[in-house]
Amino acid sequence: MSFADLNLEEEDIIVAQSTNAADSRFDLITGTIEDIITEPKFQQIQSDFMDKNYRHFENSEENKLIYTTIHKEYINLVEKYLENELKKRISNFSMKEYMNDLL
Repeated sequence: MSFADLNLEEEDIIVAQSTNAADSRFDLITGTIEDIITEPKFQQIQSDFMDKNYRHFENSEENKLIYTTIHKEYINLVEKYLENELKKRISNFSMKEYMNDLL
């Protein structure tokens, strides 16, 4: 049977069950990240960051040096927040291990 035979709508999601502990842990971490980024606190962090930095951006082809600085600050802010939240919610969480699992 193919996916076409299932007659699924575009928004339908198929969830496969994990077959081993490593897959289950990966799924747990990924699901927890989804939970974190949909929470109001994370949304507020993003909103505050945007309010602080949006004035630096213009509708032009030019890439200003400040864009790199802002991007690095955003990545640092989000990664630190996610890692701290994951450590609170998942025992023995390691961002390094999770990043290796993504590769």
